[in-house]
Amino acid sequence: FAIDVSREAVASGLVAQVCASLRTLLATCRFTAFSILTFDESVHFYSFEGTDARMVLMGDTEDPFIPVNGKAAFANPQRPEDLEKLERLLDAIPLQFQGTQITDPIGATAMSMAVELVGCRGGGQVMMAFGALPTGGPGALRSRAPVHVKGMPTGPDLATTHTHFYTRLTDKAVEETVAVDLLVAPAQDVNFEIATLSMATRKTGGDIYHYPQFFASRDGEQLHYDLSRVLTREAGYGCVVKLRVSQGLHVGNLIAPWPAEVEPVPDGEDIKDESTFTVARLTSDTSFSMLLQHLDALGSLRSAYLQLACMYTDQQGNRRIRTVSLRLGVTSSVASVFRYLDCDAMATVFMKFYAHLAWTKEGACAANVLVQDCVDIMHVYRFKVSQNPEASHLILPQAVKLLPLYLQAISKLRELQGSLDSKLVGLLRMFTLPVEETVKTLYPRVVPLMGQDENVAAPTGVEDYIHLPPSIQCSVNAVRSDGVYLVDPGQGPIFLTLGDQVASEVCEQLFGRVVTLESLSALTRSARPALTSETEEGEAVALIVQQIRKFSTSKHFRPLVIANEQMLRSFLVEDALYGQLDYYAFLRHIHKMVTNKVE
Repeated sequence: FAIDVSREAVASGLVAQVCASLRTLLATCRFTAFSILTFDESVHFYSFEGTDARMVLMGDTEDPFIPVNGKAAFANPQRPEDLEKLERLLDAIPLQFQGTQITDPIGATAMSMAVELVGCRGGGQVMMAFGALPTGGPGALRSRAPVHVKGMPTGPDLATTHTHFYTRLTDKAVEETVAVDLLVAPAQDVNFEIATLSMATRKTGGDIYHYPQFFASRDGEQLHYDLSRVLTREAGYGCVVKLRVSQGLHVGNLIAPWPAEVEPVPDGEDIKDESTFTVARLTSDTSFSMLLQHLDALGSLRSAYLQLACMYTDQQGNRRIRTVSLRLGVTSSVASVFRYLDCDAMATVFMKFYAHLAWTKEGACAANVLVQDCVDIMHVYRFKVSQNPEASHLILPQAVKLLPLYLQAISKLRELQGSLDSKLVGLLRMFTLPVEETVKTLYPRVVPLMGQDENVAAPTGVEDYIHLPPSIQCSVNAVRSDGVYLVDPGQGPIFLTLGDQVASEVCEQLFGRVVTLESLSALTRSARPALTSETEEGEAVALIVQQIRKFSTSKHFRPLVIANEQMLRSFLVEDALYGQLDYYAFLRHIHKMVTNKVE
């Protein structure tokens, strides 16, 4: 675990929060070997030989080396004596660097040395906690003004900086089977060059945790629970994955941030095997997709078979193999195919495919590919299945009626708007979303809280469940400017949105004091206002939020964020958003394209 202890990281409260969270969580973590590094203009290693951790400083940034014995740099949190050493060290770090004036941290050098240190043990994972842009030493990145790109980023926006340092670092991490996680928490509104920093993260199965304009008082709880998830979830390391398919099928594409296996061919062009890949880490939060193709007619076969095998090392150091086998029915009827389509699974694959295209092509091009795929599907259904192919209206298959809505919602995702860094983090997160979270992300649940039936928030009589208010359509026609709404986007925060014309009495009922929308907006920049338990309204909303969290399939903590009407409108995916058509205009556009394809 490498922690930035430069002036910006200390001043924002990042160092104190990370150390406090780690100290609390280490006793419950799954790891049997844990090392801590800190870095500013030097990299500080810690040796756990003896009764206390001892700092060993590495100031050579041009030709650095690990100045401690590889074994002494790690402690085992499962052993009480090692746990005490780690706890005392985590207590001392915030005090030791308090008031530091050192800027320009050498984060790239620290990342390289952390990868080398973990690689000496045969692989594992590295968590880099950045509070400031690494502007010192080799691999230094240049600070720029925040970049806000209209629409999706294009190829040049996604390109990394001119330095080849991160390419070599990524190759080393892949070779040593070390996964690199990024915890990026800049206090200032600057472009953090995530496109460059995340090179190793993308290729090794790592994750990115992004806290723009970090405030410990506002973001500390989210950071704590994110670290808790990292330290306690199931994970496998040095993973080799192979998908075997029965005769007549072929794995056409792997859709994941990491590449497929490449088979070298002597005196010829290397062959990419899309059915196989090697990645440093897979976790219980990881997902990927593989697209199958028909090579031959399946003929009289009644079933097709798939078997996914994963060889990995668990967190206790045991090498294991896990297999999953699946039998699928075979049909020659196109109508049967459309009858049994899984719309949620299709939307998930399309979302990952969109993210894959957006990394390699312009975002607009990625959106156009999805639209064309939708047109092709509707065209086949119209002429192969529908009993009325000459109809003047768009004919939608029953099983995938919502597919056009989901496909259009992909390019309207709020995560893909705003700063370039936020968009890149959003794209990477799209790669890992499981099926059960995708649909909620594409079509958020919007719940009105005012004027509801008296049974809302009342016990159902089944365990501790309560009656939830019904959700409404994600359209401006269904919301009011004087209303209060809960928005559940499936992952990340749950938003409590207040309309621009909401009465001050409503705010008092929810927060226990008279507040204006302006004062509430100013407060949310540095803290998260809490609901009051002294009023029936405040207690009811708190119970509804608690139940939404309980029903959530996401394993990550979901804070309650107070937001304004503008935030609510950014989730109304049936409306015209971010230069995209509204849903009904999009359906007319799809119908026109299907008609043109027919002609």
